[in-house]
Amino acid sequence: MTRAGKAIGVMLLVILAGCTVRPAVDGPRRPRLPARATAATLQGFDSCDPLLDELRELGEGQVGSVSGERDGFGIDMPTARSSDDAGAGPGDAAEFATPTTMAGGTDEQAATSGEWGGTNVQEAGVDEPDTIKTNGTTVIAVTAGRLRIVDVATDTPQALGELPVPAGAQILVDDTTVLVLASDREGPATELTAIDIAVPTRPVVVEQVRLDGQLTSARMVDGMVRVVTTTGGPNVAFDMPSATRAAETARRNNLDAVRRSQIEDWLPRVRTVTTDGRLIEDEPAVACDRVFVPEEPTNTNMVNVLSLDLRTDGLEPVGGASVVGVGETVYASAERLYVTSTGWDPGVTSGSLTDVHQFAIGGREPASYLASGRVRGWLLNQFSLSEHAGDLRIAVTDAGTASTESSVVVLRDSGGELVEVGRVDGLGRGEQIYSVRFIGDVGYVVTFRQTDPLYTIDLSDPAAPRMVGELKIPGYSSYLHPAGDGRLIGIGQDATLQGLTTGLQLALFDVSDLASPRQLHKVVLPGANSTAEDDHHAFLWWAEAGLAVVPVNDWTGPPGFQGAVGFSVSDGGIDERGRLAHGAGVPIERIVVIGDRLVSVSASGLGVSDPQTFSEQAFLQFD
Repeated sequence: MTRAGKAIGVMLLVILAGCTVRPAVDGPRRPRLPARATAATLQGFDSCDPLLDELRELGEGQVGSVSGERDGFGIDMPTARSSDDAGAGPGDAAEFATPTTMAGGTDEQAATSGEWGGTNVQEAGVDEPDTIKTNGTTVIAVTAGRLRIVDVATDTPQALGELPVPAGAQILVDDTTVLVLASDREGPATELTAIDIAVPTRPVVVEQVRLDGQLTSARMVDGMVRVVTTTGGPNVAFDMPSATRAAETARRNNLDAVRRSQIEDWLPRVRTVTTDGRLIEDEPAVACDRVFVPEEPTNTNMVNVLSLDLRTDGLEPVGGASVVGVGETVYASAERLYVTSTGWDPGVTSGSLTDVHQFAIGGREPASYLASGRVRGWLLNQFSLSEHAGDLRIAVTDAGTASTESSVVVLRDSGGELVEVGRVDGLGRGEQIYSVRFIGDVGYVVTFRQTDPLYTIDLSDPAAPRMVGELKIPGYSSYLHPAGDGRLIGIGQDATLQGLTTGLQLALFDVSDLASPRQLHKVVLPGANSTAEDDHHAFLWWAEAGLAVVPVNDWTGPPGFQGAVGFSVSDGGIDERGRLAHGAGVPIERIVVIGDRLVSVSASGLGVSDPQTFSEQAFLQFD
């Protein structure tokens, strides 16, 4: 999409350099790749003038006629595919309305200052945007286009306050501030809204900003938020061929527009608006000396990592850093944030390359660019990345040879470049990665085509990682979760020996002996699937109770089933403990543990249940 207000003819001039897809192999989930990836070596600039010269030169190389070999700008925004995507809905840019006071609460009730969390995240202490957060007494949930605040401290949940939010919105919460993140894909722009819930019966919108570019994802550590966006550029009016204007004339006009562009046309901007949409401030989000350009860029997109300190500065960005390229997958530890993008390897038929950009995010300082690297192959999702002892482990699948195969590569920062220090190849030849999990100095990789090999990788020596064990079983796990004591839980699909999937599968693996991984138990729900297969936030593992809960969609029958299913998981077996449902045809979106109770949320309401009997104790119907 083009920027708002620009000629729709730009769509005829793009080369889709921003697509975020993967090459095809036999089997499910096989998109195709875009143009070649950007180079890994980047350069910075001391001032705006040399940066503008570089961007203009890059822009001139991207402008072409409709039939030219290098037509157009790479200004299409990426289509989110990874499970870490925040605000992945279409985004209606809806205005926030006056808060609503709900029956059952008093104005004096204030949200506690306990730690907010709730659903399953990849790294402890690194919060991820989601549609539900809780501090143990209060639940804040986004469902059916509304942000709802519910008191769950007593036996009967009480609705407190609510506000409308844009479609696809997700939230982060720190103390009494709710940060709502949403994408306006028509912009494309990222909408950030701060809501004060100090008095939860009267939530108040206190600040709103719009960031240039599509929201890729975000992370928060101790109230410090890092928002990742991808912008296209430059923000100038382009011409288009027409019945009276030849393609070559349009190309020359577009070249002139690029040559006349100013630095303000290229840099991402942040716009502060009032709650009724009036613009009150408009300024660059990134300084020129914090923009980095690859030696061989192939598009004019920018990946932007912007920092917000919710505890001191609200939604005013305290600084950021940008890299020319496309942002697809985001992973973060407490100290480092990584953004990746994948494209063609021009030297290998059907091959692919993934660029990795590393940013420092420790403390309360603005995010700063550190290093970049490149690996052959493409990633599955954020779990393909893991930082340990300063090294980045990355799992990739490559189709650059006669057959696909997967690898685990170890990268280390060396003078501003992420260089390979070790790798293990040959995982799942003829297959592709379906799930990855790194736990300490061990990696677990599942590949699939007809059977599901689970590989165990010893990463204790980063310079010499090695595949230690392999387990081949029908089906596959698309999400792996550590269950302690050398156990892994896998969520995915059962399958025939020919690779035909047959239904939702939950499995328990014994990986205490890396050389001999075993599947202890599995249970299959024929014909069913779960959002937890692709969205780790939807999976609940309550270790103390030995309970795994997953949303389930079962269209077989009648009668079929939509709700959540709980399983008792232990070395003794996997047994269905019970089922929760909020009504016929109503999917349960999230399940969290609060005290000794389960709280489930759907578009229709919030339920409180006993985890032992799975009997519903109370239900709050949403209006």
